Amino acid sequence: MDLSSGDRLFQKYRLQQRRRHTVDDINLRYVLPSFTNSIPDTNTKTDINNKDIKIFSIAQIEPNGITKTDTVQVLAKIFSAVFSKSLSIASSAIDSTIDLMLNFAIWWAARAIQKRNPYAYPQGRTRLEPIIIIILSVVMCLASVQVIYESVHALVTDIKYFTKKNSTDEHLTNIDISAAPITIMCITIVVKIILSAFCYQIATPTMVALAQDHRNDVVSTVVALVFGLIASKAMNGSIKEKKFVMIDPIGAIIISLYIIVCWMPQARLHIRNLTGYTAHPKFLQQITWLAFNHSPLITKIDAVRAYHFGNHYLVEVDIILPKNMFVKDAVEIETTLQKKIENLREVERAFVQLHYSIENPEQKHKIV
Repeated sequence: MDLSSGDRLFQKYRLQQRRRHTVDDINLRYVLPSFTNSIPDTNTKTDINNKDIKIFSIAQIEPNGITKTDTVQVLAKIFSAVFSKSLSIASSAIDSTIDLMLNFAIWWAARAIQKRNPYAYPQGRTRLEPIIIIILSVVMCLASVQVIYESVHALVTDIKYFTKKNSTDEHLTNIDISAAPITIMCITIVVKIILSAFCYQIATPTMVALAQDHRNDVVSTVVALVFGLIASKAMNGSIKEKKFVMIDPIGAIIISLYIIVCWMPQARLHIRNLTGYTAHPKFLQQITWLAFNHSPLITKIDAVRAYHFGNHYLVEVDIILPKNMFVKDAVEIETTLQKKIENLREVERAFVQLHYSIENPEQKHKIV
């Protein structure tokens, strides 16, 4: 056996081990309790309660902590951008302003999701989160495009100035980054690193988006500070080559392009999920295993479908039961299986359909 064959065999063994551990976990949490006609309410309920606690904590922490911090930082960055006249710092200030809008929007969405109205929104409003992220992604990209436009205009003006070799500095922007803007930017970097680490501890799509946004703000602030300082030093003569003043609009362009590159995948991901993208094959395998082992009276699994319903999945399972089975027993199997699937953290809603024979999928629903 050659080395490549050994590597493939090892990888296959590791994959089988991971699948076996996953199946064992499903058996322990869901399958074994079903044979005693009990719906699992220990681990799964604990997971759901923990998730509710996290969402409640986010709704409380967000306005009291992160939003207040971002408000102060936005005002401080605007102050720094106005007095330093640096396009790099201005682009970073715009980034932080959109961050603040995102925090307010996420906080509002968390509170709106908690206030359930079964008459106006029978299925809840959990899709508010991805919708808000998509809207703010577009706003962030448009703001970045505007910054790029202004930066290119400033860069062209600087190039024309140095090409004509003017003897005065009247056409150059007087960039002056003093101790106050430097201090503000350094404090912002430290605070954003702490907030990013905090948000990554809560593994929800919204908090992950916030964590990535704080990380992006750290990068943009560092770039803005470095490029702005170089341009300021070139302007006041600390750097002999005065052409380095052009690095400030270049830094603003780099920051804006980085923001666009970071936010476009977020928008694309949530648009895909809102349009009903299918679940991962591994998740479909888990649902199939869970359904088939739910009851010994289930003879076959006709179909298993799972697709995104916002951040989570909508699951449809068609099971085959004996023809001569009592309706009461069939409904009990259907109800307990539905609740068991909905107890999964990834599932928002589950539907179980009962059949006594395998049907053609095209005969069940209209094709859309």
